[in-house]
Amino acid sequence: MRRSIIAALLLTVASWLHAAQLGPPRRVGPIGTAPAVTLLGTVLPFGDGHVTFTSQPMPNQTTLYNIVATPIDHSGVVQYDKAKILVTGVSSAPLAAATDSGYLLCWTVQKDVFTVALSPSLEPLANHVNSLGQVIAGRLACNGSSCLLTTALNEIIPEGNSSLITLGADGVPKNHIPLLRPGYAYQSSLAPVKSGYAFAHGGTSSGTYAPGITWLDNDGNVIAETPLPGWLARAPAIAVHPAGALVIGSFA
Repeated sequence: MRRSIIAALLLTVASWLHAAQLGPPRRVGPIGTAPAVTLLGTVLPFGDGHVTFTSQPMPNQTTLYNIVATPIDHSGVVQYDKAKILVTGVSSAPLAAATDSGYLLCWTVQKDVFTVALSPSLEPLANHVNSLGQVIAGRLACNGSSCLLTTALNEIIPEGNSSLITLGADGVPKNHIPLLRPGYAYQSSLAPVKSGYAFAHGGTSSGTYAPGITWLDNDGNVIAETPLPGWLARAPAIAVHPAGALVIGSFA
């Protein structure tokens, strides 16, 4: 299956191309009560605006956080009065993705990773959470009723390698798929495309691993591989594009 790839050399170039449409950025207000230590996870569409999923410090805690969903209206005004705590006692920034039934939320407590499905109004769709075991969560993306999570150092894949975990929109894990190049969970970006997912991964400075895009179907099966230019040796960013995918990376 042939895919067209557009590689942008610098983020500033992509920003300049859309400057006339977007205009200059403006600051509308902080998210959370302690911006210096708030961990930003994900920003997703929500109603006619957006919602941020952040980890904000629990009272009198330095290592534990609450996951807070904070809506932002279509004009960019933060809706503090509509913010809600979704999960308490987490250890890191949350991951979240939109599904055909609402949202999928993923978080870590110590070494254990959990998921829960949320409705379009950010209410839990089940009275329990799903445990994915002791993994290091990397990137999360959903495409309709399917989701993929990149992980590393789990009990199924040997230490040093990475894997994909396929999930339903309900967050229930289905399958572990090995990714044989170490570091994929970190030097990577994951985005849904029309027929599945585009998984962009960086290379290594030594040249041992070359950067590229792995095209996956909704079940996590590899459809095709597309090499990226050798200069893209750091973690790339990827987004869906009418021609396939837009990849933004930096020089080694």
